[in-house]
Amino acid sequence: METGVASTVAQHAESVLGKERYRYVSAVVANCKMLALELESREEAEENSDTREAIDLEALVLAAYLNDISTVAHGFHDYHLKSTEMAVEFLRGLDVSEEQIKKVEQAILVHATAFTPEERQSASTEGRILYDADKLGRMSGLAVVTSLIEFGARYPDRTVTGDVLAAIL
Repeated sequence: METGVASTVAQHAESVLGKERYRYVSAVVANCKMLALELESREEAEENSDTREAIDLEALVLAAYLNDISTVAHGFHDYHLKSTEMAVEFLRGLDVSEEQIKKVEQAILVHATAFTPEERQSASTEGRILYDADKLGRMSGLAVVTSLIEFGARYPDRTVTGDVLAAIL
């Protein structure tokens, strides 16, 4: 479900991230939609579908577009904290409910956290989906190429050795 808010958020993400990073974020958005659809169809097939938690697809999409917005200005150290801050501030300037902003905030906060199976159940559904979608995105060829381009731009005089490549991946 692409609403006017989702389109506005996508445009904002592209303007903040630039074309290369926006392509990666767009892949994460697509992964989120795919995973949400798959999860919903599996849960519908189960007999206990009345106990399932509904996925807020719009909050998930907004979180996916905004999950990396701080990386350009602030790098990747604790980026999820700064991206959360920036996302909440941006969404409050739009016609987004506080409930939905809270879902976006929680999803971005937990998407960078590796959970044990027990801990994973306590995270929001949107956060778990964003976590998985982001990891799938990092495994894609586009993400590898983008990471190498970023490395070359940041460290133009450094050679990409096997160790450096492993660190990037």
